[in-house]
Amino acid sequence: MPQLVALSLSIGVLGGIWALIALSAPAYLLVWAGFIAWGCFFHTGGDQKALIKTICGNVYGIIIAWIALLIIVNVAVPLPGALWPAIVVAVDGRPVGVSSRGTLTGEPAQFCPDGRSPDRLQPVAAWTGPWPVEERWWDTDAARRLARFQIVGVDGSAWLLTVENRQWWTEASYD
Repeated sequence: MPQLVALSLSIGVLGGIWALIALSAPAYLLVWAGFIAWGCFFHTGGDQKALIKTICGNVYGIIIAWIALLIIVNVAVPLPGALWPAIVVAVDGRPVGVSSRGTLTGEPAQFCPDGRSPDRLQPVAAWTGPWPVEERWWDTDAARRLARFQIVGVDGSAWLLTVENRQWWTEASYD
């Protein structure tokens, strides 16, 4: 048997065994993490030094990933494609909503695009909407009803906000 065929066969068999072990373990190990560690080990030489390098490198990657996760979760920086909770209230302080017929329950007077706290509300300089959206109305399980608004704050920032099931979301900001 040629060496390349033997290597390919052994990698396939060992990969299948690892996938079975990882998916049947009580802690549900990540299959891809095992393959990455395995690749790192063989890439760095496949010996005792490679094992130490692989462990150190992967632990370092885990630490950096956790730091990045904590920054992403705790710092309100809108990411492309991300939805952030928002707050939109009327003059009387009640949340603004949209009825099933597309009418407003109140005129937007203040809003907070990152939705962190009601005490960070800023006045609305201009707004337009609602634009009702009915997605997949033919499929009762996947159907969605929402309304979009464009809101401009007194600081000049412009936002695309969505309200669905009485929950406001920030979809985008305009430059």
